[in-house]
Amino acid sequence: GEGMWLLTPGSKRAIPVTPQQRLIGSAAGGDLARLKLGTDFQPMVVQDATKDGVPCWRVDLEAKRPSVPYKRAELWVLKAGEVPRSVEFFFASGKLAQEIRFDAPTQALGRALIAGLKMGDGAHPDQMAMKLSHWKPGEPEAALFEIPK
Repeated sequence: GEGMWLLTPGSKRAIPVTPQQRLIGSAAGGDLARLKLGTDFQPMVVQDATKDGVPCWRVDLEAKRPSVPYKRAELWVLKAGEVPRSVEFFFASGKLAQEIRFDAPTQALGRALIAGLKMGDGAHPDQMAMKLSHWKPGEPEAALFEIPK
């Protein structure tokens, strides 16, 4: 649902994060960490475009629900390899609010997986970087998300 949880490697349980506890600031990403492009947004238009001189598809997205923090986004997908290049989230005014730029994918678990990302706002595009590794298949156990009584 609308809940947010903190799950750290080796932890016995996930920790529920309340709206008051969420970090603020452009690099915190609490609002972006909750987004699921496939379920939170509806694709509206797909266009041929270039981003930084690289051939891409630009997918214009609109939020499906009022609770989605950004009402509009643009997903940029590389034509070569059909992998995501970046996603930009916009304020209602049309001004860029946040951008996530994806690193080139790496091969793991027999498929291409995103190896990292950089996130920030228009003034500070590289405010936060995340490298991803040590993938393993599977889903977290439901018991991790039970609140102890």
